Amino acid sequence: MRDMNLTTPSLLPQSSSSANWYFAVAIPVPMRQLFDYLVPASLVPTVAAAPLDFIGRRAQLKFGNRELIGIITSCHQQPSINPDKIRAIDSLLDPKPITDQRSHSHLFLGRQLLPSAPRPKSCKAVFRNNCGRES
Repeated sequence: MRDMNLTTPSLLPQSSSSANWYFAVAIPVPMRQLFDYLVPASLVPTVAAAPLDFIGRRAQLKFGNRELIGIITSCHQQPSINPDKIRAIDSLLDPKPITDQRSHSHLFLGRQLLPSAPRPKSCKAVFRNNCGRES
């Protein structure tokens, strides 16, 4: 699990391509954090050579007992939890990123994940000015 802060950690390879790599993935669940998933062994050489090429791609993965689609936000070699507890992604769904997160990182998650979030019961509360009156 990773903090939702999208300040990108160093994405350059830190050691040999045979070491484990992890994707930080944003998934549409009501938790404000990113989750680490193991990069499958078949993709490790590709990720090690060009980790930035995977940011913004969708990945199919298991979360608990559900299968979900998440969006890769970074690639790294240091997991935030015990590596024995980290699952691998099932598959990549896109041959290239669906959007360029590197230049729009502050907008990326909202554009991709907020449409799947439940709507508030009342939208009026959003449009109140400082005095508590509707604008």
